[in-house]
Amino acid sequence: MDYKCIYDKIIERAKNESRKKNNGIYYERHHILPKCLGGLDNKLNLVLLTGREHFICHKLLVKIYPDNKSIWYASSMMICMKSGNRGYIVTSREYEYNMIILAKNMSEDMKGKPAWNKGIKMSKEFCKKDSEANKGRISPNKGKRMSEEQYKNLKIKVWDNKECIEKIRKSNIGKIVSKETLIKLSESHKGIYPSKETRIKLSLSHIGFVFSEDSKRKISNSQKGKVIPREQIIKRSQSYFKRPILTCPWCGVRGRGSGISKYHFDNCKCSPNYIEKEDNREILVCNNCGFKSKNKGAMVLWHFDNCKLNKNIL
Repeated sequence: MDYKCIYDKIIERAKNESRKKNNGIYYERHHILPKCLGGLDNKLNLVLLTGREHFICHKLLVKIYPDNKSIWYASSMMICMKSGNRGYIVTSREYEYNMIILAKNMSEDMKGKPAWNKGIKMSKEFCKKDSEANKGRISPNKGKRMSEEQYKNLKIKVWDNKECIEKIRKSNIGKIVSKETLIKLSESHKGIYPSKETRIKLSLSHIGFVFSEDSKRKISNSQKGKVIPREQIIKRSQSYFKRPILTCPWCGVRGRGSGISKYHFDNCKCSPNYIEKEDNREILVCNNCGFKSKNKGAMVLWHFDNCKLNKNIL
């Protein structure tokens, strides 16, 4: 079909009728040669069309210039910004097709470009207004779980990106979380326990992980001089004694702490299905008392320079 010929006929007929606005008939101004193709805002390049003719002309321009993104955008706007005087009906298929093409074009145009608000900090007043406006609203993502593809993309873009993690770390330096926020976070996590699959994944992800000396020093310095409040100690004690007492079916040991689930039941040495794990840790020997152990942390804490039999200890 010769779309250019049809387009030219519509324009020629409109020109021959010498149309004028405000004469009882609804007209819209149209650029004969689109501005994105070099068209000007003068009388020679402008023509008055009815709403229906205007819509058809934009549909024809899309067929004539299928690779021009600006013409696609104009056609999509004709569909979205439809007024009651235009005299045409957009079908659902036509709307969907135009929106898909528009979204694809906009996505290609934005690739590699920084966000318009990048580097702009929101004022405190704006943050307060935004917070008040969203109070009581339920997030559309609440209760939804990410798909494996979404999780992988997030992992690649954020968690495996050192620059991104460093930016997040720096942005949180000096931030103080209010008591109200801490209480809300605590209440939102109450009664939520990770599934067995999640725990296994977490366990496997930490195998072989070693903190750097710098990280160890930072953690140590952050904890120095800290005193645990008595209220917190009482809460911990009460939560511990609320746990049910469990009994290992293989050896009969009873307990309510994390140790019983870690070293008994499926992991009990008395279990017929127990598989002894290979321990490749080096055996350390205290040079003062001769005590042997593979537990490096305990040996450094209670032996060697800190050993009771060390003559240099005052």
